[in-house]
Amino acid sequence: MRIAYFAEIFPSTTETWVHHEIMELTRLGCDVRVFASWNQPEIRTAEEAELASLTRYQDGISALQIPKGMLALLKPHFLIRMIKAFWADPPTPRQGVQWIRDIIRLARFVGEIRQFRPEVTICHFAGTRSNVGLMLQWLDHTPCIIKSHALDVFSGAALFSTKVNEAERFYTISQYNVDFIGAHYPKADASRIQVHTCGVPLDLLPFKPRSTPDETRPPLLLGVGRLIPMKGFDALLAASRKLLDQGIDHRVVLIGEGPEEESLRAQAEELGLSQNVELRGYGTPAEVRASLESAAIFVMPSVWDDKKGTQDGIPVALMESMACGTLTVASRLSGIPELIEDGQSGFLAEPGDSDALTRAIQTALSKTEAEKQEILSQARAVIEERHDAKKLTQELLNDAETLV
Repeated sequence: MRIAYFAEIFPSTTETWVHHEIMELTRLGCDVRVFASWNQPEIRTAEEAELASLTRYQDGISALQIPKGMLALLKPHFLIRMIKAFWADPPTPRQGVQWIRDIIRLARFVGEIRQFRPEVTICHFAGTRSNVGLMLQWLDHTPCIIKSHALDVFSGAALFSTKVNEAERFYTISQYNVDFIGAHYPKADASRIQVHTCGVPLDLLPFKPRSTPDETRPPLLLGVGRLIPMKGFDALLAASRKLLDQGIDHRVVLIGEGPEEESLRAQAEELGLSQNVELRGYGTPAEVRASLESAAIFVMPSVWDDKKGTQDGIPVALMESMACGTLTVASRLSGIPELIEDGQSGFLAEPGDSDALTRAIQTALSKTEAEKQEILSQARAVIEERHDAKKLTQELLNDAETLV
């Protein structure tokens, strides 16, 4: 089966689940082509090099193709369909500008897309890449599959309700998202939405819970993710100070890059945590997996970001932690409680509450080894049952084949 993906920065350091999905589709015999609206980023791993080989970047296609592509878009049925959509589901001015930009992107790529002759397109996130996917469905009747995640749901995207109603398939990652869409997008037919979770590659995440703690070193609390406000890492540093004040020695390691790095460093110094907290910057997937194996607890203290009007969906990093056998502490936020049952497969704390986060970490650390092993076994079972990337990709392919 020929499948086209639309992407922005690709490969991305933050969308590893998309990488795994594409690699599994190729393993299953699909011919996959990615059309990226950004130029090729720095390639850091062999997997990224392989993904880049499947990708057509905008700088690889001459801008001279745009006028020719615009002529290809001047089809009455396409223009009428677009006008109707804008009338029924008016975008904000900013979204309208994005849509115009994405018309130009489609015009640049349409010749190569038609050469590839995709039988279906897959668009992760209901934003700009789905703009291109839905337009191609209107233009060439190529079935478009959209999978929404977090920012696109909570902050909104151009013609979001139209995408729910008209994409051949509209998935989202949690029941929480379905309910949110039903409550906040009155024009969207939420009954069309199917829950299709994200997954992790279990063959790369063997279950290796530590049978005995390393008494020679303080326990490691690990956080992984973009250093942005909605990840809530400031609450983790505040909790770290409280744990030390209670005599609980430990280390904190944060893996990731982002605009909050300097702010977090300043907070650590202000709280007297400079010797206990390490900000490592970007880590490859292999480096993250190695860090998970040495961590006592993986902490994901996500919060609602008032400024951006968004929050996490269900972070894949939580799935990776649960899969490999690391105790997991996260926020009771968004779809996360659909992944973690408090006290059974991990631990939950109220978002933004450093006292609650401190208590959750204390509870996790205080469990006996037998209790920890039971929690870790239940966590692994959840991932195997509901978040196995191979199973989820096969389900996606099976559904896509019904559209052809």
